[in-house]
Amino acid sequence: MANIIMLGALVEATGVVSRNAIEKAILDSVPKGTESLNVKAMQRGFELARKEST
Repeated sequence: MANIIMLGALVEATGVVSRNAIEKAILDSVPKGTESLNVKAMQRGFELARKEST
């Protein structure tokens, strides 16, 4: 789960790919039944990166 949080933070901090692209990539690669949890982890990474940049 920490890797998904860090991935979200990286995307938010750098803009290397779009949020939609990373969400699709995550949803395509995580085990069935964990999609919601992983999207929440990604969003937490977005939040943490925004907090650190202010």
